[in-house]
Amino acid sequence: KDSVTVTGSGSFVFTSDNYNASKGASVAITVQRNGSFLNTSTVNYAKNNLSALVNADYTQTSGTLTFQPGETSKIFLVPILPAATSGRQISISLSSPNGAILGVPNTSLITIQ
Repeated sequence: KDSVTVTGSGSFVFTSDNYNASKGASVAITVQRNGSFLNTSTVNYAKNNLSALVNADYTQTSGTLTFQPGETSKIFLVPILPAATSGRQISISLSSPNGAILGVPNTSLITIQ
């Protein structure tokens, strides 16, 4: 049986694979770093249209989260617009980890309520 040894800063995951969002509010998305926390590491996040429409249902944002030594979680916000349509969905994903790997789940779904 093959095994993979990961050194460095562990893995990045979303704390949930599904989030609910209210119109006119921001949903807080938590990214957790599991494993070793000794090094600085980064991961990119982005939101992508599914049935939700950027600038009609939500505000597009993307960025890079930087975890300093000892940090285990970071939060970013997804602003949902007041006129958003209930039931529409947004996909969010993690990518391009540096100093760690992507764990599961590294994609998640936001449903507008």
